Parts: sequence; structure tokens; C-alpha cells
Amino acid sequence: MYVAYRGIKSQTRSFANSVSADLALKLLHDFDSEVSRKRRSRVADALLKKIDLVEVDELFDMFESVGLFVRKGMLDTEIAHSFFFHWVNLYWVAGKHIIEEKRKGAADLWSDFEFLYKALLKIEMARDARSRFINPSDDLIRACLEEELQ
Repeated sequence: MYVAYRGIKSQTRSFANSVSADLALKLLHDFDSEVSRKRRSRVADALLKKIDLVEVDELFDMFESVGLFVRKGMLDTEIAHSFFFHWVNLYWVAGKHIIEEKRKGAADLWSDFEFLYKALLKIEMARDARSRFINPSDDLIRACLEEELQ
């Protein structure tokens, strides 16, 4: 009986990992689409110029969805880190002023985006405590946003 239980548990874990990887690949495909890359370029430009743009909200909403999937266990945190840490970190840090301003009217706004940011940052810190992305300089954020313009 115990052997059967372990076998089922192993198959369930394997299936969950497969679903998580499939979800991550679909999210990454959408994130890297031509439309999304153009949106990210406009968002990066707006953040560099410190102007509000509706598409900033749309991008943050996408990270909110990824954060929800991670928080609910539908997307493995390490997979999310591998696929999205660079952009989650970049847009959280670069957009923090927008998030803080908009939270004045909705305190819980982008809470799963924040959850995602903190969870992925924790992994980054565990993997490389000296990572330049843990406390990125303004120059690094600017350079990364400028890369998004291309």
C-alpha cells in the first residue's frame, strides 16, 4: 500500500511540475511576443521619462497574474525566477513610484506582483548574495530600461 502511495505521489509531483513548466512557457511566449516587446519598450520609455502610461498598468497586471500563479502554487517559484526575475525586478524597482502613488487609492493594488518580486528576490539572494540585481543602482535600472527600448 505504501509503495502505491509513493508511486502516486511521485506521479502527481511530476504532473504538477509539467503543468508548471507548460504554464511558464506559455507566459514567456506571450511576454516575448512582438506586441508585448513593443509594449515593454513604451513602458520602459515612460518609466525613464517618469510619465504615466496606461500600458504600465497593463504590464504590471501581467506580473500580477504571474504572482497569483506562484502564490497559488500553479507556477513553481524557481521556474518563475528562471524565466522572469530580470523583468520582475526591473519593473518593480523602476515602477515603485507609480505603484506607491496608485496604492494611495487602492492599498492592495498589485499585491501579487509584490509577492512575486519578494519571492524571486529571495531566490536571487540565496543563489548569489552579491548579485548586482539585489539592490540595483539607478544606473543599472536605467541601462536595463534602455535595453528594453530596442
